[in-house]
Amino acid sequence: MRKLSLSRMRLVLVGALTLVASAGCYRDLDLSKIECDVNAKGACPGGYQCSAGLCVKAPNAVPDAVDGPTVETGLSPSDVAGADQPGGMDARSEEASAGTDTAPTLDTLPNTDSLTAADASTVDGANERPEDSNTATEVSGDVTATPLDAMSPDTVAVVGDSGDLASLDAVAIETEIRTIESFTIPTKDVVPTGIIRGPDDNLWFAEYKTKNIGRLTVAGVFKEFPTPSGVDELVAGPDRNIWYTSLDGKSIGRLSPTTAEVVEFPVPQSLAAWITVGPDGNIWFTDPTNNQIGKMTTNGDVVLYPVDGTPRGIVKGMDGDLWYGANGGIGRIGTDGRYKIFPFPKDNEQWASEVITVGGDGRLWFTFDDPPGKVGAMTTTGQFSEYSTNLSTSLSFSHSIVGGPDGNVWFANSHGVMRITPAGQLTFFPLPSNMSYVGYLTVGADGYIWFTDMDTNRIGRMRI
Repeated sequence: MRKLSLSRMRLVLVGALTLVASAGCYRDLDLSKIECDVNAKGACPGGYQCSAGLCVKAPNAVPDAVDGPTVETGLSPSDVAGADQPGGMDARSEEASAGTDTAPTLDTLPNTDSLTAADASTVDGANERPEDSNTATEVSGDVTATPLDAMSPDTVAVVGDSGDLASLDAVAIETEIRTIESFTIPTKDVVPTGIIRGPDDNLWFAEYKTKNIGRLTVAGVFKEFPTPSGVDELVAGPDRNIWYTSLDGKSIGRLSPTTAEVVEFPVPQSLAAWITVGPDGNIWFTDPTNNQIGKMTTNGDVVLYPVDGTPRGIVKGMDGDLWYGANGGIGRIGTDGRYKIFPFPKDNEQWASEVITVGGDGRLWFTFDDPPGKVGAMTTTGQFSEYSTNLSTSLSFSHSIVGGPDGNVWFANSHGVMRITPAGQLTFFPLPSNMSYVGYLTVGADGYIWFTDMDTNRIGRMRI
């Protein structure tokens, strides 16, 4: 599913939760449940059209146009030296298939308009956030440690589409029961999404419905910080601030953990989606809507680089370059903007990689937007490996994956957490009965896996 700007539609999460979204967390949603108004502009995301009140796949569809004035953006990827075919994986030449470096076309966009909101909000003990408050109050959330050791593994066995125990090359997915602690967020129904380890070693997470950024200490103390435009993806910046992409994709924000000051920098000619810190100390982001990758300095100046492949998740590699998920392969981009697409094998060339991380073995590990139920790995030379989880009924796709300190890779599954070793052995860790849906995860300073439960308004923690 592409990360596009959505408007005037009702989106249904897992369960009965209903949200109105502009861009943010629609990656968690079932597109077949999107209701639309055929007369509304931009009623459906790119690649879909409104029919009988629902968004359905559109034949020969093109991505949504970017709102705002038309601006000269430079050459398209097909105009750049070394790319002889029109942009996109289906039309790549033999040279591009081999991963030819493509030189960038630059658009330097200095920041001219910053938006500040310096005060943090109060988190009320009665689970309500006062509308008019400028003082941040720390409160302790309810902490529940749920031991699962008494449960029978048979009751949480992982089964594949055929009904048999899921396997890969005759290696069964193991189910392991571990104690999972949960911390209830004091403010009701915030819908916690992305979560990261902050520069202060606390956990920082996005609150979808409140447009706040939440902070949770390992002792279980919460604090909330309001933002002007809401929060989609977060990253700990090189300047010890929290950086984020806004829900509508039109700005990138910076939050100071020490002063609570929030500044949002506009990203003209772009819709920012995923975000990371590059090896050059700048903030890098993907724009799948316009097929480009952006670089922002900590002062808010922006440079845009056209690329191929509809870029999604992005991560800093061990080789000094940045790597990103794409249609039909994995992309690599240098800090100079030169990029290369490493295509998947011919039988898999229609696959679309989603989020990406670096594993303990140095490979790039990633999940797929399409097809469901699979995890992939690729070396920096393009050698591709596929690992089938056979969990398409419960893992339509995972939108969060991290490399652990144990050398393994951990990723979110809607019903729990999964671990895969460099050898491809999969282990499933199910949720306790008081939790429901793992949205995003990260590794905390304490060496535990921390994750958001988007359905039950909790943050979970499990030892690695």
